[in-house]
Amino acid sequence: MTGVRVSTANLNADDTKKILLECGIETGLVSRISMALKTIDDAHHTPASYSVNREKIRQYEGWTMTLLDKVEKAIPPKTTCA
Repeated sequence: MTGVRVSTANLNADDTKKILLECGIETGLVSRISMALKTIDDAHHTPASYSVNREKIRQYEGWTMTLLDKVEKAIPPKTTCA
């Protein structure tokens, strides 16, 4: 982690990929996440007959949880004063 805060309002796919790689996330995971994000449908663009592919959702969730685990391990725990 670089410690630099980035506004999510201006992030695009390339920016996100660059940040993940700079943070030490494996290239394979970054590539899978990038490919998934390019193919995910926005609900408001789908026809009424649209049916969710539950297996893909589970796969994407798995990748997201892997990323979350790596991020949580990279960020030092916050200390609190009682």
